[in-house]
Amino acid sequence: MKVRVDQSICTGCELCAAISPDLFEMNGEGLSQVKSEAVPEDRTEECRDTADTCPVEAIRVEEQDEG
Repeated sequence: MKVRVDQSICTGCELCAAISPDLFEMNGEGLSQVKSEAVPEDRTEECRDTADTCPVEAIRVEEQDEG
């Protein structure tokens, strides 16, 4: 799984960084960014849940095909 933040629509509410500080952080402009695009396997559910909480749907989760 990969995750990205669309900073063009991020409002900087900091919800993602508060819920998943190991996955998301705020940059110098006050917008969310991922710490690592590749999500560790044991954090995939957390990442999906965090994306679902984004009030402007700025977090993009990309599922990867296995195989």
